[in-house]
Parts: sequence; structure tokens; C-alpha cells
Amino acid sequence: MPSKHNCKLSIVIAMYNIEAYIRYCLDSCLNQDGIQDGDYEVIIVNDGSTDNSLAIAREYAGSRDNVRIVSQENAGLSAARNTGMDNAQGEYIWFVDGDDAISKDAVSIILANISKDGADAYMCNFSTFESEGLIDTSDFKAYNNLSGAEIHEKHLHILPMMAWLTIYRTDCLRSHGLQFLPGIYHEDFEFSVKAHHCMSSISFIGQSLYHYRLARKDSIMAIASRDNTKSIASVIAIIDSFSSFFENDESSFVKMLFGVCAVLFFSKWYDNSCPVKETTSLLFKANRRRLYGMMWHSGQLKKRVLMVLTVLLPRPVLCRVYAYVRGQSKLM
Repeated sequence: MPSKHNCKLSIVIAMYNIEAYIRYCLDSCLNQDGIQDGDYEVIIVNDGSTDNSLAIAREYAGSRDNVRIVSQENAGLSAARNTGMDNAQGEYIWFVDGDDAISKDAVSIILANISKDGADAYMCNFSTFESEGLIDTSDFKAYNNLSGAEIHEKHLHILPMMAWLTIYRTDCLRSHGLQFLPGIYHEDFEFSVKAHHCMSSISFIGQSLYHYRLARKDSIMAIASRDNTKSIASVIAIIDSFSSFFENDESSFVKMLFGVCAVLFFSKWYDNSCPVKETTSLLFKANRRRLYGMMWHSGQLKKRVLMVLTVLLPRPVLCRVYAYVRGQSKLM
């Protein structure tokens, strides 16, 4: 782990077989307006790529002093991000996905905000795009000058969970021992809830600094949508992780959070587009009473009603109910 900070911002890019996208991402990160290379670094974590991604990354590392490549055997997105975190030398860290991009003024805006108030974390808005261009831009509600715990407890609000929407003070992540949970889906949810809760101050940047690519057929979540076995197991792993992190915490936020996890589980379980496998059936049978309890103890009427329906209604009806829930929920 680096012993000192050499720059203000580390951009960590996990890379695995994205030769069609990585050049676009790196161009956006390195062609920044009004910024010197010494102000920030780009760490590319090559997670065992077998295509031309590494060769492309080496082109950039060979021509720019602020680009580093760290290679490892394929271990998944969480492990790659953790490697990037371990190698980051910046005072702040930003996880950027290698098939996405950032705006031309993103780094200058982030550094200006850091100079202004030095918060533990900064959240920004984002735009979605496809090959045809911009589709939509988010407009998140801001809770400036509050800690993550205050936002959670006072407003019962789960902040936007995508890891790439928050720029974190590196020492804050390290001092709390925060890392991404390897081997799961929904790793952004598991990491972001805990990381936000540990930040003593979070500031919101109104501009759309991140550009998120839609409709990539070979993305992790696109693959997960065709077989929810790992997704269902991941929700249980996340619940176990939250149980350890929020041990003995009986706050309204934590009860609400576990209720959200239970709804997420059942939303995956009652997804009629995915086959029901023996492994998922065993997880369902082993955890359903626990999950019912989480929905009931969430303290929220909608989740209690949904729990009662989940207990009483047959699977074909519940598949339609949870299809509606998925369509209505920003979380799922």
C-alpha cells in the first residue's frame, strides 16, 4: 500500500476483455480540460484480459506519466477494484468502469470542490448514453453538509449506490477497512451503503460528470439477467455482510435496509424469465422466514403488505407482482 499521497485524485479502472470500449474510456479520462497530469493518476487494473485490452492500455501507459497498469489473474470486478484501491496514491479515489466515460471537465470540477470544502466524499450526477448519443441525465436530491450516517438515519434514504457516482477520500476507505466483497453481483450496493455510512461529510456536485453506457449485451448485469442463480446467492451474502457491519444496530435505517434486501431477494426469486434451479431453491427454503421477518420489521407499510402477499399468493401471481416491483423500484 502506498505510504503517501502523490496526487489529488486516483481514477481506478477495472478492465476485463473490453477492447471495444477501453480506448473511449481512457480518452475521456486523459483528455481533461484545465488539468495537469500530475494532479491525478489513472490506474488500470487488468483483470486477466484475454483480448486486446491490455495492448491498448499499454499504448496509453507508454505515452502518459500519470497512467499505471496493474495486472492480476482474473478475479472479478470487486477484486480488481480492491487492487486499484490498494495501489492508489491519490488523496481521493474514483472507480470508473472501463466501458463508460467521464465528462471533459470532470476532474477539474472535482478538484475545485475538494479545494473548496475537503469533504470525505463527493457525489455527482450522471448521463446515460448509447452509440447514438446521450439519452438521459440524472437529477439527485442533495443533502449537503451531512454525514452519511445522518443522511441514512434522518432521511431513511439509501444514497445512489453505483460505485462510480461517489468520489471517496482514500484514507477514509482504508481506515474503515472498506473493500468490495469478491465473488458477488450487486457489489456496488454492498460497498456503497457501508462506505457512505462511514463518511463524516458528503457533498453533492450538481453537474453530470459520469457517462454510463446502456445496452451492453455482454455486461455483468446483462449476463446475470439471464440466470439469477448467482444474483440470488449474492443477496444472501450481502445480507450477511450488512448483518456483520451493522451488528446490534436497531436503527430505523438498518431495519429499512434489510427490508430492501429482502424485497431484492424475492424480486430475483420470482423472476419468471429465469429458470428455478436446485441451488436457488435451497437458498429460498433456508432463508425465506428470515426474509419475511426483514420485510415485516422494516417498519414500512408497503413492505409489510408485500410480505403478506408473498406468504399467501401462488408463484404465478407473485411473478407478476414482483415484475411490477422491479419496474417501479430505482434500487432494482
